Amino acid sequence: MAIERLILDETQPQQQDHILKVCYPSDSQPTIENLVNLDTQIEKSFQDFSAAERDYLQCIYKSGLQRLIPFQKHKKTTLDIVVVLCAEQVYSKDDESRTKFKWISDRFKLDTLNRTQDEIRKIMSLKEQTIYKTVKGLADFKKGMEDYYSILDCNEEDRISVNYYLCLQKYHGLDENYFPKIEEDMSEIQKKRIQSEIDFTNEINELCMEFPFIRRIYEKQISDQFIKIEHLDSYFNNCQILDSVKLQRKINCKFYGEGKSMNQLNSAMFLKGKYMLSLDSNMDAYYFEGIKFPCLMQEVMNSKSHIFGMRTHTYTAFTSQVGKNMACAEHVFVATCYKAMCLLGSRLHYGNADILDREFFIEKGLFADADRYLNLSEDVFLGKRCLKFGGIIRYSEGVTFGKGRETNLKESAGFYTKIAGGAAMQSSSSIEYELNSSLPLCMLMPL
Repeated sequence: MAIERLILDETQPQQQDHILKVCYPSDSQPTIENLVNLDTQIEKSFQDFSAAERDYLQCIYKSGLQRLIPFQKHKKTTLDIVVVLCAEQVYSKDDESRTKFKWISDRFKLDTLNRTQDEIRKIMSLKEQTIYKTVKGLADFKKGMEDYYSILDCNEEDRISVNYYLCLQKYHGLDENYFPKIEEDMSEIQKKRIQSEIDFTNEINELCMEFPFIRRIYEKQISDQFIKIEHLDSYFNNCQILDSVKLQRKINCKFYGEGKSMNQLNSAMFLKGKYMLSLDSNMDAYYFEGIKFPCLMQEVMNSKSHIFGMRTHTYTAFTSQVGKNMACAEHVFVATCYKAMCLLGSRLHYGNADILDREFFIEKGLFADADRYLNLSEDVFLGKRCLKFGGIIRYSEGVTFGKGRETNLKESAGFYTKIAGGAAMQSSSSIEYELNSSLPLCMLMPL
């Protein structure tokens, strides 16, 4: 499609920025007057595109403005509303669901937006929206629709309050000044609720089967990073707490980005079994490596660990002086420094190879918060994510895997540049802030 070429073609960065600016005008607030004059604005903004391309962009842009009008006093942006709009489309596919969303469908004419669903998802990917956050938002919206369905006889102002309340839960860091007013409105709305005997258990189970890693959303221990527990009591009254989730192999992924970061997000859902082995492309692959696994897996299962790391021996150490230096650096960091970190309880993991508890990480939102750009330190982020959710990390000092390192100066310089970039990403990440806010000093020092 023309829109796909425009959005995904990285050889046209200026054109791509123009599209994102048009679709997400965060510097302006929509009004009724804006919507009346929308056709003129669209014709002027999209004059550089063909008719087919203009139709796609016009549909997305107009939908965002329509959704923004009820929230203009709360200063919500188009990006937030497009995400909510995407959630409505995902859960409005069958006739039964459309009945539940009838007042939304009538008001915002969702039928005209079905053809833009894939385009919206691609744009969400370009805006660095992770799979976990997207599905987390969809699950919130679905659960919130129980309240929608229960207050259909309420007035329009109450519906808007509930709608904004759901947005606030998904993006709770944006307008915290409105919490008292929203809480007051929600208390009044809860008093008006019409108790219905609708059972959403099957729908929730289907959602968890399609996206197993959102199961933890329905558990009592919910991370404050995404949603605040005290605001969820009304949403979890009729929600079944799932003890186990049947994982299915067939997954329909419609998220686009770089190969490595998308593998980091998607790969685990296509595998079977409890454990998976994480390998880099520079790992040894000769026959003897496979012979180690019967004993190794017994050790992994006995340790009940969620990350099980092994030592690496650098087989490129004798190819050049640079290879020897890189092997020495690997030994100092992995063998010497990490042993000290282990005593302090903050030894995350070696990197690759590692054996991972696949089911544990699927339920916790996968391995790391990757986006469409390369996550330079995905192995360190994995260890920190495991530490955050109370996972167990163990190591085997007696089993080693072969690993190649850089053998010339240019590649070695690139490696250290990558490490520096990864350190910068860590220092600016939310998980770094959470660990620094909660861990004792002895564990923080090596981190």
